Amino acid sequence: DAPTRRAPARALYACYLVVSLDPSKKGKSYVGFTTNPPRRLAQHNGAIANGAKYTMRLRPCDMVLVVSGFSDKVQALQFEWAWQRPASCRATRTLARERGVSDKTSAPGKKAMVMCGMLNTAPWKHMPLTVHCMSEVGERLIEKYADAIPAHVERRRTTTREMDAIVAASANAEEEEMDEEMDDAMRARVMDVGVSGTPSASASASRPGGEALKCGVDACGKAIRSDRAVGCATCGARFHPVCLARHFFDRAGDEALSWSSRLIPDHGPCARCGKRLTWGAAIGAGAAREPATETTTPRVHTSRDCERDGEVVTSTEKIRRLRSAERREVERARVQSWARDVSDVSDDSDDDMHDSDSDVIVE
Repeated sequence: DAPTRRAPARALYACYLVVSLDPSKKGKSYVGFTTNPPRRLAQHNGAIANGAKYTMRLRPCDMVLVVSGFSDKVQALQFEWAWQRPASCRATRTLARERGVSDKTSAPGKKAMVMCGMLNTAPWKHMPLTVHCMSEVGERLIEKYADAIPAHVERRRTTTREMDAIVAASANAEEEEMDEEMDDAMRARVMDVGVSGTPSASASASRPGGEALKCGVDACGKAIRSDRAVGCATCGARFHPVCLARHFFDRAGDEALSWSSRLIPDHGPCARCGKRLTWGAAIGAGAAREPATETTTPRVHTSRDCERDGEVVTSTEKIRRLRSAERREVERARVQSWARDVSDVSDDSDDDMHDSDSDVIVE
């Protein structure tokens, strides 16, 4: 048997929903993309410079929902664009028409409803996504629509401290936030997505070439590129997508007749360790980055790095340590205390805000 491989770290690409805590802006929200949700919220509230010009009029604001688990930046930007413009995106225009929302809709309850519907719409219903409710407001916003979220999509209550830990453990923990001009340029290249979820040329080019591996399905065993594989996060095995899909269908038997697709399986056992996998989880494990080994070329440190007790600390890490999780929790509580109870920003206020949607801020 092949040795067990340690599960690689995954890069964090996330989309989020920010709501205004200003009573005069009640019912206003903003959808965006980030690789570091706590840092992005600080930017929106003006605590950190750069990348928050679209939400200056919404301050103070709070991040209530975060969707993570995208395999690359292009996937996350496509989700963001569809969430912002559900009536224009090919994959969501039917959903938008059925739910009575437009591209100008800004009410948080409507945005939460669209997000839950998107999670059950191709291509996102096949992805290993996680919904983080960053506050009680976020939990209330999706409570009415939780039944639309597929079973394999994890839903959890996440604190700022826990989100800090997720960011620190990600493969792109030190990646700088894109400025908004760069963000807009990326959207212009990848913005629309159909139900097939076909990646653009930039998405394919963004994946690095991988080392040769062996397909974990015994009947195959042929070489496979790690950047073109699906896998299992538990045992680290990698498979050809066709081989693992055939394995899932063979093991499912008559149950496969009830699946929504005859081409993409819903779930099945790992061909190596037998652990139950959803197809979305297999895609996510295949897209994860391999951990660094002793043979990896050491990181070249620049003059911006500093030495501290023999440990090399980058400037980004230094800023992260200075802005500790405890300070952010205090700041979050202070910002929330500025506003009244925002629990009524859901459906009760959605209808009232629909007529004033023309005043929405759209990125």
